[in-house]
Amino acid sequence: MVGTLVSASSSVLNVGVALVLTFYLLLHSQQHWDGIFRYLPIAAGTRLRESLRQNFHNYFVSQSILTLL
Repeated sequence: MVGTLVSASSSVLNVGVALVLTFYLLLHSQQHWDGIFRYLPIAAGTRLRESLRQNFHNYFVSQSILTLL
């Protein structure tokens, strides 16, 4: 009984932390990316930013297509 209660509360806590972090990163992701890219030369940062944007876009499109299948 106690093990089940601990396991359930741990799962609820994990989901809560994941939701909080997800919304935080959705709201402040641009600031985090800008902070990372400011350490790179401008040309390299621009190319890397575009490459990441395209890769994430392709990933989400492919996941959406797989979900529909």
